[in-house]
Amino acid sequence: MKALRTTTAAFSSFLKPSSTFSLAAAFQHHKIAHVPRISLTSSKQNTFRFMTTASNDTPSSSSSSTPPPPPPPKFDAEMAHLYQRVAENHYHENGPWNLMLKAFQDSNSQLEEQDPSFRLLDLASGHGEPCTLFAKTYPNAHLISTDFSNDMVELAKERTQHLSNVSVEQADMQDLRFESNSLDVITCSYGFMFPPDKDKAIAEAYRVLKPGGVLIATTWNQLPLMALVGDIMTKVLKLDQRPPPPPLNPMSLSEPHLFESMLEQGGFEVMTSTTSSYPFVLASDHDFSFKMVTMLIKDKLNELNEWDTARDAYNSLINHYAFVDADGNTVIDDNVFKLTVAKKPVMM
Repeated sequence: MKALRTTTAAFSSFLKPSSTFSLAAAFQHHKIAHVPRISLTSSKQNTFRFMTTASNDTPSSSSSSTPPPPPPPKFDAEMAHLYQRVAENHYHENGPWNLMLKAFQDSNSQLEEQDPSFRLLDLASGHGEPCTLFAKTYPNAHLISTDFSNDMVELAKERTQHLSNVSVEQADMQDLRFESNSLDVITCSYGFMFPPDKDKAIAEAYRVLKPGGVLIATTWNQLPLMALVGDIMTKVLKLDQRPPPPPLNPMSLSEPHLFESMLEQGGFEVMTSTTSSYPFVLASDHDFSFKMVTMLIKDKLNELNEWDTARDAYNSLINHYAFVDADGNTVIDDNVFKLTVAKKPVMM
């Protein structure tokens, strides 16, 4: 773990697909494999390069057309189970979902009293969080869970079917169907890093919020697991140099003050911006931990038939990134995210 703290930093929405694109799609873009390399220096920017290498069928730089990103891997039964196990980490007391709820309560202390049926839109909701947490806390509110991935929409429908105050639908955060000035709150956990047009996504959030409405969003600052996945793919692909960063970069908003600046340029008033960290607890079963780490590159490893190489790489690398807790679980620590609360000003 000491090696991790002195040499690495990074991972992504880790299984919180954005409402525009899934992180998993980034691993498959033009048959791409991620190869992140990270270094912590004395620089103010604690960021990393999330790299890819394209196959021979990637269009040349002279081509004027840009192919759309491919769909995310399908969530078969095993993938869904792995996803659920990973997502459980976000419920940590210092994780995004509990802190987003607290941030809402701190910044909207009068909202429930003034309008107990307030409307909340959750973007990039994945399997339905933090929408479900808010719905249980505020049973009189109307909540809408959205995601771009139909697979995740179906999971969210299943998880929220017992909640009468939640509706679930597919949505692109760059092109929301909601009327202007119609929503009181927007939440987005690990989603704004992925839209190709982030300014458009911010503009859409601003448009649909009522004046005085609040946006509560989390973005990744540091994710060691992504470095581990990248190092595994480096060995699988036998690469000896860093490829360029991919179009879909989960650390694309990790530069200090970048997201806040984009929000302000989009008309928002940034109220608070704080950071927190929490661990990713994988599993006590070594094979299951390996599957959790490699789930986002599952399709690539199947395509290359390189599972043995990936497993050998994992076995040789895991101790540099993780430790074993008292219960025998493999734990990757130091996952740092930023929580930003912004308000749409009330025009006088």
